Amino acid sequence: MQEYNNHRHMNVLISADKKYLSKYKTMLYSLKKYNSDFKVYFLNKSLSSRKIKKFKKYLKKKINCDCVVIDMDETLYEKLPINIKRISLETYSRLFAQFCLPEELDRIMWLDADVICLKNVEDIYFQEFDNKSIIGTIDISEERVKAEYQDKIGLDLGEKHHYINAGIIILNLKKIRDTTTVKSILDLCIQLKDSIKFQDQDIINVLYKGDMKYETKYFNYPLFYTETIEEKELEKVRFFHFVEAEKPWRIKSHNAFSKYWWDIEIERGNRIKYYSYLVIRGIYMGIRKIYLKIRGI
Repeated sequence: MQEYNNHRHMNVLISADKKYLSKYKTMLYSLKKYNSDFKVYFLNKSLSSRKIKKFKKYLKKKINCDCVVIDMDETLYEKLPINIKRISLETYSRLFAQFCLPEELDRIMWLDADVICLKNVEDIYFQEFDNKSIIGTIDISEERVKAEYQDKIGLDLGEKHHYINAGIIILNLKKIRDTTTVKSILDLCIQLKDSIKFQDQDIINVLYKGDMKYETKYFNYPLFYTETIEEKELEKVRFFHFVEAEKPWRIKSHNAFSKYWWDIEIERGNRIKYYSYLVIRGIYMGIRKIYLKIRGI
């Protein structure tokens, strides 16, 4: 396999507001459990130096991981659209990674906060790009992307081109530094701000249309109202992704796969937090049961 100038350690890209910072601690803890050597690059838009310092200290102490913080120019975000309230502007940071990361980095893996790692992923991370800009997984919602919507935002999906889920992607920094500019990306965001539904994920799919390499669903396995998974399927999964509003820390979203998130939370020392979650979940379910009984549902 080709040697890269990153000395064979993985580079991981993240960005978060204060709401999701703690979720990244859990995600990165799970990543470290199965992948021994990676470095985190944090694109910081709004967090205070105190919060950043505590986050870096946690990564170093708990998982022996270095974190490079890069402060972003907040003017980049001024005209960017928010179409989904639960998603922050910070997710747009990945669009500009190639312009602010160190030049010696030739690739990096973006990870959303709502994913859990189940296996080593180095073989996927270090694969050839085959001259593509991005490696990602085809989104489960692709069949719901209607033709009129594709036309509206400039997508032409079919057998050769697919809509990817941008929650876990590997960026070919070496290539996209040469093929994109800050202006072209901002112009596209402004052009499509009234048309897109899925925020920067739509932008990524339009920007790199026809320039993506596709991984299997096991690289970014979506848990979208999923209740079961066969053992032979589970053995292949690299990341579980709690997509849409199905977050394991939400009492309304608890399902069979929430345990994978909470197992990591407990392992990193948050057993009391888990018990508190169970108590609140129990109270919620009790009230809901009474409510449904009154309503005759």
